[in-house]
Amino acid sequence: MVHFRVICIESIRNDVNKGIAHDNRQINKIETISKNYHEAGKHLKNVGRILLGKEPIKDAKPVGKIAEAFCKPLKADRAICESIKKRVEVAIGCVSRLEQRAAANKPSLMGNLKKLDEKVAQDKKDTPVVDTPKRDKDAR
Repeated sequence: MVHFRVICIESIRNDVNKGIAHDNRQINKIETISKNYHEAGKHLKNVGRILLGKEPIKDAKPVGKIAEAFCKPLKADRAICESIKKRVEVAIGCVSRLEQRAAANKPSLMGNLKKLDEKVAQDKKDTPVVDTPKRDKDAR
């Protein structure tokens, strides 16, 4: 039964890992799109600046506010999943330690039953049999 629980907890851990990986991929996609958008904007601005005879801009803007707004729920979800992952790791450790202790201190049920049967048999042998006189129902 304990082994089944460990498998279930490990399944939860695997699902949480998949969720974290999914959030990371989505955040990277959003940041890449934002970066490409700002690079394209920089190139368009530079075309206009070159036509006007000005110096081109070398640095693009960092990730914008809109991209951050899209990333915020994903980052919050990732933080929650990482917290769940830590708690699941602790739970797996606790269950495995419990399983080891149970295996080390596990008394044999059949052995206990045999000892109990022997004790009952010994008690029957040790107790003297007392013959009680039977009373006549008519003697009253």
